[in-house]
Amino acid sequence: MDLDWKNADMECAGGPRPPRGRAGEEEPQGIRVSIGGPLRDEGRRIRLVFGIAGVREGTGGEALNTNVTLLFEGEQRVFSTQGDDKCTVDNLSQQRVETLGEKRAVYRVVARGFCLGPATSLTRGERLFLTSFDFAGRVEFSDDDRHANKK
Repeated sequence: MDLDWKNADMECAGGPRPPRGRAGEEEPQGIRVSIGGPLRDEGRRIRLVFGIAGVREGTGGEALNTNVTLLFEGEQRVFSTQGDDKCTVDNLSQQRVETLGEKRAVYRVVARGFCLGPATSLTRGERLFLTSFDFAGRVEFSDDDRHANKK
């Protein structure tokens, strides 16, 4: 399957990637970008969620470990690479595009990458292989995120 979603066809949101919950680990661990494709019949939609390690607000990077989750909304099917070791963002850049008041900023994130391992179904034992991806999306940071980065 080759996904070619554009502009109004997509639903995009992003922000800091939550801490993994390890003791003493309170800082965000990179960024998370969620991109949903066109809404189809009966509320079905494909959504990809990229958890990209090693970047912070406004920074770019190369060779970034990435977890990918694929959700088939309306079908109750979820696939995940279950870790950062199967996919890599080759190149990522962020450009500030908007300030939402004094305490929130929005960045345009552009990324390109690939996966070397499959995403496995969390319930059925099925697997999907995402060979490559590129996307442009939106990531929003609030003042709270900035303070967490300085601890």
